[in-house]
This record gives sequence, structure tokens and C-alpha cells, in this order.
Amino acid sequence: MYLQEISQTMRLGNCSDEFSRRGPGTLSHSRWLTTVDRVLRLHVSSPALSLKLKQIDEFVMKVYTPNWFNIKSKHSLKDVVKHVRNTISASNYLSQDLKDVVAGVLCRNSFFAHPGIILLCMLKDERQPIRELAARRIIKSRESSSNGKSVRVFLPPKLNFEATNYTEMIDWSSITITSQPILPDISTDVFRSIVRDKKNPEWNFVHFPCHTQLVER
Repeated sequence: MYLQEISQTMRLGNCSDEFSRRGPGTLSHSRWLTTVDRVLRLHVSSPALSLKLKQIDEFVMKVYTPNWFNIKSKHSLKDVVKHVRNTISASNYLSQDLKDVVAGVLCRNSFFAHPGIILLCMLKDERQPIRELAARRIIKSRESSSNGKSVRVFLPPKLNFEATNYTEMIDWSSITITSQPILPDISTDVFRSIVRDKKNPEWNFVHFPCHTQLVER
């Protein structure tokens, strides 16, 4: 794969003659690799690099490329919030003006940090206290008398860029947790058992991917 090879070349700082003669291949409609491959190829072939090109290359190597492979290898919806958190964490090296650019993009596309999706991720977390906290919040939302009396408005949540854990990426005290559409077939008794027995019972959900081919177009 060209992205893997050229990113390794960039990391090692040594480009072989054979690889230097290779191009990124034919133009692909999956745009999220088309630009990245060519930016790194430009870096390898340029005798002198501008400051802006260096900044873009560094971002690609530190943030974009690792995230691409993480998404491809962990593509379940239950992992997507961690990808968002990893993007924020990996971008911390940037100067404040560039952080603001990244933050603006993430805020406009923060749908994957919706409370319902974070709760799903928490339910599948390896840490028992995190699973229990998610279960308690779901039980409370299902028992709420106001639950289901109005149409749920799906809005991108406000992100907490200072959070050290994905569970803290939104302000839970300022939102109303509604019924989770992805968990309608999971009995409330399952969540009660998570709280009561301190165990992780077997249960499944519809495994929607956090990425599909359509996203690339």
C-alpha cells in the first residue's frame, strides 16, 4: 500500500532510488487518500520545502495517517469516539492558531461524539466502572417520564478539548440523555445486571461501521 510505504520512508528519512521513481498510482475517488499520498510524494521529491508544506506533512504523519489505519483496523461504531479523542490528542503538538483550525473541523463534524454513541462505547469498555456508569445513565434515561414525548433532535455536541478520557468529551450535566436508537432490543434488565453483578453479560448490538466506502466520496 502506497500510504504505508511512503509514510515509512518519511519516518526513516531514507528514500531508495526505486521508490523515488514510483508514483502514488492512478487517481482514486477515495479522496481521503488521494490528497495525502500526493502531499507526501511532493515532500519526497522536493529539494526545498516551504513552511506550509512542512506543516501539512507533519500533520499527515502525526495525525492523519495513524488515524486512517486506526479507523481501518477498528471500524466498529463502538470505537469511533476513541478515534475522535485520539485525533484531538494527536493534534496537541500544533500551535494554537492551527489547533483552532482543527477544532473547528471537529466541532462541525462531532456527530460521532453524540451521547448515545459515547454510551455505546462505554458499555463495551474493558473497565468495569465505565460500563457500570453507562448502564446507570441508560437506565435513568429509560425511566425518565419525559422520555419519548417529543422528537429527538440530533445535534453535534459541544466537545471538551481538555478531556483526558473519551467519557469526558461532552458535558453530561448540560444534556438530556434520550433513548438510544441503536439499543432498542437490549432489555433494561441487561443494564441492571451490569450494575448489580459488576460483570459484563453477553449482549450484542447492530454493528454499524464508523466508516463506509461512501464516506470516501
